[in-house]
Amino acid sequence: MKQGHKYNSSGEVDWSAVTGVMDRAKGEGLASLKVSSPCFLPPGKSKASGATPAGPAAFEAPSPDDPATRRALAHSSRIYDALQVGSAPTQPGEGLGTVRDESGASVHHTWSTEPLPEGERAAAVERTQTFFRSAGWTVRRVPTTEGPPAVVAGHPGEHAVAEVATSTTGAVRVAVTTPATGPAPAGV
Repeated sequence: MKQGHKYNSSGEVDWSAVTGVMDRAKGEGLASLKVSSPCFLPPGKSKASGATPAGPAAFEAPSPDDPATRRALAHSSRIYDALQVGSAPTQPGEGLGTVRDESGASVHHTWSTEPLPEGERAAAVERTQTFFRSAGWTVRRVPTTEGPPAVVAGHPGEHAVAEVATSTTGAVRVAVTTPATGPAPAGV
């Protein structure tokens, strides 16, 4: 809106359906927004005046000595232990990187397990939920279109966020994001 973009709505949409509110009394649910902005044009499309599309420049390799990198890797390691499943070779789009945007910088680590039978995927996700709760994380189960619910957890002291979800490839995908600035946890 700062650069002249306008919010456009006909007012005829049932927002409860769009947001997926599951418990109106508590106001809990999921939000889903569709973004139409020249900032997120597919590669090869023309830019609006003054707009720069998101690109790889926003995602850079972090320093291995960075405290946020160590926190992200430590959380990933504990999730790996809780899953009790081997990891797969790094897939395109996975790995470790620093993401910078207007709110600051975060270290993001993503990886996948080896492909598993359906029952084993669900059991692995359950083990991570148990781990998160025992470690004091705030945990939410998020429904998925198919397969078991994903687990999204937030670390209250570090403001780290982790997601563990099954994939259509048969793997369990893990994503951990830690703010680039924040308290260093004990033992990391």
